[in-house]
Amino acid sequence: MISIFLLFLVTSCMSTSYQLKKQSFAYSSKLNSEKTNSNRECRIHVDYPKLTGSRDKIIEEKINQQLRSNFLEDVKKDCVEDSILDTEVFLTYNEYENDLGILSIISRLTISGEVSAVKIEGYNIELTSGRFLSKYDLIDKKFHNEINSLLIKKIDSSMKYNLDDLFFNAELIFSSDNAIFYLPQVGLLGPYELKIKITEIKKFINKKYLR
Repeated sequence: MISIFLLFLVTSCMSTSYQLKKQSFAYSSKLNSEKTNSNRECRIHVDYPKLTGSRDKIIEEKINQQLRSNFLEDVKKDCVEDSILDTEVFLTYNEYENDLGILSIISRLTISGEVSAVKIEGYNIELTSGRFLSKYDLIDKKFHNEINSLLIKKIDSSMKYNLDDLFFNAELIFSSDNAIFYLPQVGLLGPYELKIKITEIKKFINKKYLR
C-alpha cells in the first residue's frame, strides 16, 4: 500500500527571466523482510525543481519532464525490500547561477536504514535548447588529463582519497565563480567537494559557453 502526498512550494527567483519552483513529493510503502518475517516501512521524501517563467514554453516543459523523471523515477529503487530496519530516503537539491547560459543543479540523495549512503548527481542544462549536458560537453575530453592533474593537486592529501581518475568519477556543476567537482563516496570518505575558480580552467571550457 503506497500513500502519496504532493506539495508545491516556491523558491526564490534565480533570474529575472525564469525561476525555479520547489516541488515536494513524499510516499511510504511497506517492505516485506524475510530476515525478520515482518513488515518494514520505506519512507521517501523528494524535493525537485520545476522551471517556470521561460520565454519558450516547449523547452521549459522538456526540461521539466526530464527533471521529474530524474528525481522521481530512480529514487524508488533505494527502498531495499529485504531490509531489517525501516528506511528513510531524502532527495534534495541546490541550484546555482552562472554566466555560461546554463542552469546548474546538484541533487543530494541521503539513505538511512540498514544501508546508509549519500549520493550526488549534477545537472547542467542548456537553457536555449533544453539539453542536459554532460561534463564532456562543457570540458572537452582532450583536456581530461589536465583537469585530472589539477584536481589531484587541489585535494587534501590527508584525505587519502583513492581514485585514479578523479575527473572521470566526479560530478560537475558551475556556480557564478567556481567549477564545483563532487567526488563520489569511497569507503567512509565522501562525497567530497572541490571548488576551482572558473578563471583557472577557462581555457579548458567549451568556448560556446564562455561569455
